[in-house]
Amino acid sequence: MGGGWAAALLFGVGMLLLAGDGAAGVGNSCFDCHTMHHSESGSTMLLISGCVGCHSHEGPETVVEMGAARIPIVYNTGGPPDAMLAGGNFHWVVTMGDQYGHNVLGVSGPDQYLATAPGGSAGCANSCHQSLALAEVHVPGGSLALDDGCQSCHGSVKHHRPERPPGTPADAETGWYRFLKAPALHGFAANKPGVGGIGVADWERHADSDHHNIYLADDGSNNPTQRSLSRFCSGCHQNFHTQVGRATPWLRHPTNYAIPDRGEFAAVIGAAYNPQVPVAKPDLYSHQSEVVEAGDQVACVSCHRAHGSPYPDMLRWDYSQMRAHQGGEAVGNGCFFCHTAKDA
Repeated sequence: MGGGWAAALLFGVGMLLLAGDGAAGVGNSCFDCHTMHHSESGSTMLLISGCVGCHSHEGPETVVEMGAARIPIVYNTGGPPDAMLAGGNFHWVVTMGDQYGHNVLGVSGPDQYLATAPGGSAGCANSCHQSLALAEVHVPGGSLALDDGCQSCHGSVKHHRPERPPGTPADAETGWYRFLKAPALHGFAANKPGVGGIGVADWERHADSDHHNIYLADDGSNNPTQRSLSRFCSGCHQNFHTQVGRATPWLRHPTNYAIPDRGEFAAVIGAAYNPQVPVAKPDLYSHQSEVVEAGDQVACVSCHRAHGSPYPDMLRWDYSQMRAHQGGEAVGNGCFFCHTAKDA
């Protein structure tokens, strides 16, 4: 494992020690993750390593097997990854600069250009809403020192979770989708739900129209129990969210709006699902189709990768190649997946 950490298993960034969202809980030996005497950096639960340590790798692989465990790698330290996972990789924010990924404590320092998250913050001065690279976050009632910034997003890690059938949406008992939930610091956000979704077993290392994650769409309300991934992103990137600027849709690209079934967009409805341009589904139970359906929405992850990418602004594709009527190899992908009349 890279990053100078011990090659052990921990709590943190992804779906560690599991075959996928439908798998049973941890089956490895206790000592693979825990020590009886003293934790790495004195962390809780007697863990041998931290999030970044176990989800980093010196080689190019993005899924590493260690015994019966399968570990998603989100930071390849020795070079670029050989295959992208759904959330992307921190390799590029370290090697190419701030605009290529999230600045996360344990991976990179604070952004040298931006003091707050792009798109505005939900508040909480000096909190993780402003930078995931802070060593201490402040919440109502106190503050908490963090060993790494992963905990700010992956706040409901449950590696010992119970078994559930494949294709079943994540819930509180099993840690929510990819363990994404605001951390319950001093009771803050303790009763708020995490992100709803269905993850595939290889974290989209080999994604296609039949094998991909399923993201929950936003219901357009201010209901605090709404569990969409885009709603979760809005905690730090508030001004990019649907609820701001509804009357002026051209102020920014619409997010959490259903793809129109008219004009150039009509060609998208019924088209094969493209995991390189994922959409959010309004109902995880009823809408698991392998095509884009009426009601499917553009989400934050339709264009961006959560950890980082080789393209500026953490985009999923090279935005410089999105040239109207000069699509070339980009035809049918990126912006042109939805803007079908502008590619050729």
